[in-house]
Amino acid sequence: MRSITVVGASPAGQSTVRALRAEGSDGEIVVVGEERHTPYDRPPLSRDFLKGDLDADALALGDAHEYEVLDVQWLLGERVVRLDPIS
Repeated sequence: MRSITVVGASPAGQSTVRALRAEGSDGEIVVVGEERHTPYDRPPLSRDFLKGDLDADALALGDAHEYEVLDVQWLLGERVVRLDPIS
């Protein structure tokens, strides 16, 4: 079984996971991100959330059900400082 690590728990990282699963990848996928949150929509964060017009749930780009279906492991609050890929 193949294991894939996605560096960056960002909207792009989440899109990568979605694309991997859509293309048939059935191995382990681990997403490593320095932030302590799963991907969220940043533009509204800088405007509507800070003004109090949105709550944190409205910013989320995925939910518990989707993450369960995607079968992804999130390593949040972790910084990647080097890669040592194995061929």
